[in-house]
Amino acid sequence: MGEIDRIEKYELAIKEMMRVIKKDGTLIITFPNLYSPYAAWRAFVFYPIVNFLKPIYYSILRRPQTPSLLSSFVKLYTGRSATELVKRYSGEVTDVVYYNFNVFLSPLDEILPRLSMWLTKRLEKYRSGKLRWLGSSFILKVKKVK
Repeated sequence: MGEIDRIEKYELAIKEMMRVIKKDGTLIITFPNLYSPYAAWRAFVFYPIVNFLKPIYYSILRRPQTPSLLSSFVKLYTGRSATELVKRYSGEVTDVVYYNFNVFLSPLDEILPRLSMWLTKRLEKYRSGKLRWLGSSFILKVKKVK
């Protein structure tokens, strides 16, 4: 299984994953969903603010800054763009499943974790329906065809 959302050279990573899989082999890979309000908020608002404020915080505390786990590079995908990407490298998408229907934007999801999880679980039933776009990520099941 691969997670692609924070790899700067994501096309190279997918090319290599597809290269090492045997013909008719399967790759399971996750992508962050461009249409998800939660994914877009974290990628383009919340994480940049945290990355900006972190040096100020450590400066006030007069402590050395710890390495950031929040990459400044983020690429979000649509189901169509992810499918086209794996097609370029001999992949055929056999299934798409959306997941993580968190609608509490950060930091509310961390302040109210029980409520956030309760609502997220209730929304999971829409992973294949009209509200699938609310899923912050989706999983592609990819078969190598060449």
